[in-house]
Amino acid sequence: MSDINALAYINNMRYGVVSFIGRGKSGKSMHMYSLLSVCPKLINRPKAMYRFPLVDLFPDEFNCYSVEHFDDVKNGSVLIIEDINRIFPSRKSYDPELQEYLGIISHKNVLIMTTGQNTASGDMAFYRDQDLVTVHKLMDPLGIEFERREFSGYCETANSVINEVSEMSGIHHVFISYIPRFHQSLILDEPPEWYGYDISHALRDVKVRRDKDKGVS
Repeated sequence: MSDINALAYINNMRYGVVSFIGRGKSGKSMHMYSLLSVCPKLINRPKAMYRFPLVDLFPDEFNCYSVEHFDDVKNGSVLIIEDINRIFPSRKSYDPELQEYLGIISHKNVLIMTTGQNTASGDMAFYRDQDLVTVHKLMDPLGIEFERREFSGYCETANSVINEVSEMSGIHHVFISYIPRFHQSLILDEPPEWYGYDISHALRDVKVRRDKDKGVS
């Protein structure tokens, strides 16, 4: 067990990356929004929702706004990217804009929070050369098999810890996460009262088809 409290550390992060990793519908977004709602220093920071379709689902006190480009993110914001693999997949060609932006988030005091099912499916830039905290949820064995080598062991440990805590406490695993950097598990008492089905399924109407012919509707 680390002497540093994981929750306190995340609360005090002015910049860096907090990545929530786990299989689909394992509670990644629920834990992310819950942390943003209970950490005193994060509550008042503006939240930039990157290419998120339904910003109006959030209450005014969440203090969020929509952005389509990095340059639209206000200094001091928490930049939220839901399903990082959807927007910045690992198979995408080299993106100098992404690299350049990540290199200056410390100057802009921007903290990035992402959700994703597997780090191997996302751009490695988010997991390299940053103050990184990974928050793990349950992951399927096949997902762990294809994980990046530096994270696969953490995923296995997370599965073991989450299942053990769930069995001992009687708490469903969706409310439990594990942070390997601090060797600590987090138990969520309850999500924010405004968090529900609509937010947890906000990407249900996102289209993945890209028509190359501009004349095709």
